[in-house]
Order: sequence, then C-alpha cells, then structure tokens
Amino acid sequence: MGALFITDWGSVPAEEALYREACLCRAGTCGDAPRLYFWRARHPAIVMGRGRDAEKDIYVHTALGDGVPVLVRASGGGTVFLISGDEDGHVLCVGVLLPLPGSDITGNPIREVFRAGLAPLVEGLGAMGIRAEIKGASDVVV
Repeated sequence: MGALFITDWGSVPAEEALYREACLCRAGTCGDAPRLYFWRARHPAIVMGRGRDAEKDIYVHTALGDGVPVLVRASGGGTVFLISGDEDGHVLCVGVLLPLPGSDITGNPIREVFRAGLAPLVEGLGAMGIRAEIKGASDVVV
C-alpha cells in the first residue's frame, strides 16, 4: 500500500463535502493509497448512506420544514445528523477511503472492509495504552 494521503477540507457545506467524497469514491480514484479526510459541517444536515430509506430513517417533512437538508452520500452506512457542536460551531467529520488488494471496495464483504479500516485505529489506540477491540461489523469498543 502506498503513502497515506491526509486532507483537511476545512469548514464546508455538507453538500460540498459529499460531492468531494463522491469524486474520490469513483472507480480508480483512490489508487493504491489510503485517503483520510476531515471536514467541519458549516450547518446542520442529515446525511444518509446510499442504501438507506429516508421515510424509515427520518421525519422527512419535519427536517425539510425546519430547513435541514437531507443528503445522500456516495458510500454506504447509516444516517447521521450533523449539528454544530464545538466552540467554533462545527462538528468534525472524518472520512476514510481504503483500497483493498486485488479489487475495488465493492467486491469485498463488508466485515472485511471495516476490519481493514479499523485495524490501524485499534492498533494506534493500543500504542497509546488504550485497550480497544473491533466488535460486530463496524464498532470499536474501548
């Protein structure tokens, strides 16, 4: 695997961050190097994974009535609500793109994909003296 590319996109609207993520997720964009990117949501938004059902996950009419955009990211995963949270009024969001040897990410079982991404995190926490382990498909338990 090549060098790790780390990018801080700064404070951006969620729509822009999801567009950038979609561009990175296109086949062949990631190459053989993992990418880690950070961004801070500039305003509240609801972000859904591409396989989610908005009518089952959220109160769509309430969200839209309150002016909260409902967005879909190119990758999978659950539905999250981004809201201002720190002293600067931003929530830090982290994205990871990992190339897996011999195939693109869509050809691997989801547990393998999550383990490939979470193993370095668990190892890093261990190096700091924090006992952590992967549980289920995608949880890190400390």
